[in-house]
Amino acid sequence: MTEPVSTPEPKRRGAFTRFLDGVEWLGNLLPHPVTLFAILAVGIVLLSGLFGWL
Repeated sequence: MTEPVSTPEPKRRGAFTRFLDGVEWLGNLLPHPVTLFAILAVGIVLLSGLFGWL
């Protein structure tokens, strides 16, 4: 007879690991860095034009 295979118990995750998982999840929601750069660059140009007009 063969012995039953025991499944390993899931390890408890620490607070820091859960924090890093949250950071990863939020980072995955962001668009590509080039897109972020373009959006921020256009925003700066628009704000500069608005403040220059004021």
